[in-house]
Amino acid sequence: MSSPFKDQLAQIAAKAGEAATAVAVTKALAEPAPASTVPVGAGADPEVRAVVKGLFGGTPSLPARVPYGTTGALRQSGSYSIARAAGFALGILPAEMCKEEIQTHTVMKGLYAGSHLGFEPRSFLVPFASGYLPTGYGDSPYQTDPNKVSAVNEIREKMAASVDQGGFDEAYERRKALGTIDDSAGGSFRAAPQLGEIIDLQRTAEVFSRCGAREVPLPPNGQISYPRLKNAATAYAVGEGAALTEANATTGSLLLQAKKYAVLSKINSELFKFSNSAVEAMLRMDMAQTAARKLDADMLYGTGGTAIKGLRTYSTQTSWSQGTSDKVMLYTSAGAATDGDTLQPEDIEGMLGILPDGVEPTAWVMRRVMLSKLATRRVGSGYAANDGKGPFAFDITRTTAEGTGRRPFLAGVKVVDSQTVTATLAKGSSGSVLTEILAGDFGDWLIGRAGVMEFLATNQGDTAFVNDQVWLRGIQHIDAGPRNASSFVACTSLLVA
Repeated sequence: MSSPFKDQLAQIAAKAGEAATAVAVTKALAEPAPASTVPVGAGADPEVRAVVKGLFGGTPSLPARVPYGTTGALRQSGSYSIARAAGFALGILPAEMCKEEIQTHTVMKGLYAGSHLGFEPRSFLVPFASGYLPTGYGDSPYQTDPNKVSAVNEIREKMAASVDQGGFDEAYERRKALGTIDDSAGGSFRAAPQLGEIIDLQRTAEVFSRCGAREVPLPPNGQISYPRLKNAATAYAVGEGAALTEANATTGSLLLQAKKYAVLSKINSELFKFSNSAVEAMLRMDMAQTAARKLDADMLYGTGGTAIKGLRTYSTQTSWSQGTSDKVMLYTSAGAATDGDTLQPEDIEGMLGILPDGVEPTAWVMRRVMLSKLATRRVGSGYAANDGKGPFAFDITRTTAEGTGRRPFLAGVKVVDSQTVTATLAKGSSGSVLTEILAGDFGDWLIGRAGVMEFLATNQGDTAFVNDQVWLRGIQHIDAGPRNASSFVACTSLLVA
């Protein structure tokens, strides 16, 4: 393509200011393509259509194989629906009913133009975390493009407006009317909670996010590196006329590189045909919870490679020293025994005590049944040996807030319970029934996410076709890892007692 044509096309596209044209320009500048594949809508600026025709020949039109374009005004509500996106991707819903979803897909395709995430040609993009969509020039997140910022803000507003009060919230309103939420505090007049983006739902389900892990956006190239100091320089007292001792600092880096995680949902076709807005809530919640369970498992025990390398797969050490920040601290319970250890009250402060200076723990992680056992264990009353009727053994306090349930604290640190924590460890002849607990500063655990989810839908294939089902596949790109593994401590091989 000649340079004058490039300049002319870019200028006219900027003047036209429409998302579909912006994508066409991006593709055209990068790689010539037949005019039939350039998505310039019927309502495009006549100059744009003329230049595209001059560049490629033929008449510009929407691609026949992927009808991701519409004409006419967008919906007045400006809301976005994952259910409509799924229906359109499958072919159940016409393009005219899914203008917001198509426009959002087109904009995000442009934002990730030239990225290394490898979207399939027929996939449909849905917002996963609008705050993580790229707004910089190229792969740089530090210099923001005002046009991209405006586009991302518009997507965020669409997601915020995507709440329909007619279906999902109806049961909630009835529940409030019955007074199960504090009416005396004005609860009956308060609006129902909004259903946010998928990332908001997923973040509340993920253990590491609930513990305070730090979230960072992955750039379009799918990887980001954080330098870190592995070993500090050493200071010496030096006498007069004595030689200085060389002690150089050593450095390393934490590389977050996009790992592909997929969610597969199988839904009966009738749900799309006859349901109300409740299906929207169900789709989002199902995707969020399914992804959260898998990510929890990998962030704890993943083996690396194509999956996240889990915290418990890093090397361990029983005491900290300079230069060992890439190893998790390992604590042995005072109740150690041949066939499994029993956690003792003094172990709580013992675990926190071996963390390096400056590490302030933000959360404990353990199985719910383990938390229950610790919360109810009592010491002897003094009237009979080990009668378990004395004071509670562990310093567990609880606070409650409306709609949040209990919030237990152990030694002043929040406890997050999860069934993802293993219960299959073994010691001696215990069998695979032992568990572990963890603590640490989860602000030192970084989670990198791409801001988009790749969406594909089908009703083809033996099982889906025969059962009249819709299979939805969502792909998100995530990686995670510790800035300093020594900010975490584990006590393992524990009896649930």
